[in-house]
Amino acid sequence: MIRRCDDLPDGTVLNADVCVIGGGPAGLTVAAELAGTSLRVILIEAGGEPGRPLGLTESSVADSQGDLAPPLQIPPRLGGGANEWIVRLPKMQRGVRMLPLAPFDLETRSWVPNSGWPITWSELDRYYQRANEFLGLSSLGYTLEEWEDTQHPRLPLEAHGFTTTMEHFASPSVFTKSIRQTLADCANVDVYLDGAVGAIDGAADQATHVMVDHGTAGRVQVKANQFVLAAGGINNARLLLSARDHAGFAGSQVATGRYYVDHQRIGVGSLTPSDPGIFRTAGLYDLTTRASTSVMGKLTPTEALLTTHRILHSGSMLLPKPPAKIEQGLTDVRSLVSRSRQPGTPRPSIASLAKTALYIARTGTQMAAQQRRLPPRIDAGWSGLTKTSFGRFSVETQIELAPDRNNRVHLGNARDQFGRRRPEMFWRWHELDLHTVKTNTALLATAFQKSQLGRFEPEAWDARPLLTTPNGAFHPSGTTRMGDNASTSVTDCNAKLHSASNVYVAGSSLFPTVGYANPTLTIVALAIRLADHLRPSAIAVAATPVSG
Repeated sequence: MIRRCDDLPDGTVLNADVCVIGGGPAGLTVAAELAGTSLRVILIEAGGEPGRPLGLTESSVADSQGDLAPPLQIPPRLGGGANEWIVRLPKMQRGVRMLPLAPFDLETRSWVPNSGWPITWSELDRYYQRANEFLGLSSLGYTLEEWEDTQHPRLPLEAHGFTTTMEHFASPSVFTKSIRQTLADCANVDVYLDGAVGAIDGAADQATHVMVDHGTAGRVQVKANQFVLAAGGINNARLLLSARDHAGFAGSQVATGRYYVDHQRIGVGSLTPSDPGIFRTAGLYDLTTRASTSVMGKLTPTEALLTTHRILHSGSMLLPKPPAKIEQGLTDVRSLVSRSRQPGTPRPSIASLAKTALYIARTGTQMAAQQRRLPPRIDAGWSGLTKTSFGRFSVETQIELAPDRNNRVHLGNARDQFGRRRPEMFWRWHELDLHTVKTNTALLATAFQKSQLGRFEPEAWDARPLLTTPNGAFHPSGTTRMGDNASTSVTDCNAKLHSASNVYVAGSSLFPTVGYANPTLTIVALAIRLADHLRPSAIAVAATPVSG
């Protein structure tokens, strides 16, 4: 059943065995895995029904200090961030990148502060297999050998420290349609929309209920035996920190909100190939559909290279760009259309504009045919063009950031419409982050040169690199990190709070480190693992009435 909190009378009390807070991929996965069991599950989502992308909005963070901008906010809706997945796939579809963390991402690395997960790679890998099935991804895996063939060869960079890692792309409809319908039809799961959990309360070491804000001033209370915080990397920390404002439940710990981390995407330079034919032969690095699956390769440093140079993990994407004269022509066309040409700038010639228009028509038609969508984009299907239409590759690198204890989410004095304290944050570059960008870029340049692939020209920067996503990659993580030590982590290896017997966390806020991979596949894998853990523990207490 799916209902709106506004349809409930103020003061309504709901009861459940498991209360899931948040209807994004993490919360929906937990609820879907518990569907059909004997447990009574209530899922609370702050927003309404799923829909088309609305675009990211101003950050929910009231104030931010440091030299990195706070993350933008994903509009709250059932499906969470899946509503905003905007990688454009063939046949007018949308998706997002899926990739498991590498085994060494989970290990303690001596040069990476606060690194190391409390679970093993083999344990996580078991749930990656189930996550792939859950997301409807190909039975083919993520190894290069499964996707490389004579038509899609790897670039010859492994002798110089770089390998190729394959990414899959999943559809948002798994969360916005399929799971929504499953939960709507499920007898043991109730979903309540348009209600934001504002407070968790109970005894010092056990939560008994949450207060749900809705409408203008309405409040609903949900009592449960087990609680799962799945409200995102910022809000999971905010809810636990807010518990300090109450005399009852004290779920917050010294590490709550700390070790905030995200990815950063950086334009590191451009590669002008020695052989223009590479734009047709490097299809492994293009976003293409093969075996009914959208896939794409990225260049990643080997574990040996990371260890030798003591850098963080990263993945680099090759994005084709038009020849220089056409790029200038495209700039001229855009300035004429927007009337933004600077005074004194020479007018483009008719011949230049005509050549650019012909390029747009010819290349655009071919790209539309490859992508089977309108309007096409230049970053997918480029390897299938019959005639080389590009002059160089732009190289964009997504890097792992170091988990710094000083980077944190905390509560400020500003309050939201319901009187709840809004989060603030401090987020700065760590010296290891900057070392990684510089070193990895230099190593890429050397690899391109030694392999004779072409001339690499790095982007010039002084104190800070050129970010393509200044607010981070929208993967807020680390604020309720897993670990064995309660002074440096918030949850244990089963995602349960160290300080509470019945409160769990789902989502990327659990991640002690983030690798370079987009987090959704790992979020789903850990959520399935949590649901497995909740089944026996929740059933054991399901017969015990919730007090209070």
